[in-house]
Amino acid sequence: MPKASKPLVLDLSQVGSGDVALVGGKCASLGELFRSLLPRGVRAVDGFATTSEAYRLLLETDSLGTRLRELMRGLDHNDIRALNEAGREARALMLDTPLPKPVHDAIIDSYHRLCERLGRTPEVAVRSSATAEDLTRSIFCRPARHDPERARRAGLDRSLSSVFRVALDRSSDLLQSCPRL
Repeated sequence: MPKASKPLVLDLSQVGSGDVALVGGKCASLGELFRSLLPRGVRAVDGFATTSEAYRLLLETDSLGTRLRELMRGLDHNDIRALNEAGREARALMLDTPLPKPVHDAIIDSYHRLCERLGRTPEVAVRSSATAEDLTRSIFCRPARHDPERARRAGLDRSLSSVFRVALDRSSDLLQSCPRL
């Protein structure tokens, strides 16, 4: 697999309102808030976001994108049963596809940088930046409310597996019925 020339993960301090296509609307807005408020002494949530390039690499892995397009080809978006079945199959395809090593490594590096900035090992909240109006394929991680016991249990492995679960949420039956998919 060729090395990505575009960033796969960006810290929120690196993104702003002009980066919606790269990291999605939520992440761009959080980055804008982070960059605007922090210099003024206002505490703002820190975190990082995977980019649309990271999602493209996932789709290239094991021909996932091709297999998903084939699965959706001819799908009747008004047939709820067909949507349910296609959704199950899409989620299975995604779970069977390994996270590309460059994306995996970029997420780990970003998580370690976040830990260094915070001075602790946080439990992170993994969220999609996609909505029905903003279908950019991005995910962001930010510290969750700190609970030391939960943070010890959660750790990096849980964060990485959450990236898959958030990506799978985008394969939901409701989103499949959206004609833009």
